[in-house]
Amino acid sequence: RLEIGASCMINYGVSLGCTKSITIGNRCRLGPYVMVVDTGFHELYDRDARPEPQPVVLEDDVWLGAKASVMPGIRIGRASVVGAGSVVTKDVPPFTVVAGVPAVPIKKLNPEKFVVRSMYAEE
Repeated sequence: RLEIGASCMINYGVSLGCTKSITIGNRCRLGPYVMVVDTGFHELYDRDARPEPQPVVLEDDVWLGAKASVMPGIRIGRASVVGAGSVVTKDVPPFTVVAGVPAVPIKKLNPEKFVVRSMYAEE
């Protein structure tokens, strides 16, 4: 089950490995060559066995920078930003900027300053 919300922008080269469930909220931005997977695809010792999928959720207004990777079972909170090239291995709280390998929080955003605009006049 792959769910993509309204007004999302998914750039070229994005890879969504959805074997069970990936949910992408409204107004999310996925940069070039982002990878989001809900499974590791192969067990470590029995490489013909597939591990149990773990759902991935990107809440509304999430921004994933170019070449960021989101691993199985991750929830990225509303309006959070993942820096380019980062690997997200732990949940990200809302209004948080993370970066690195593995991604770690580097900044908290002020929710009161956050602005939501539609890219479509009729919304």
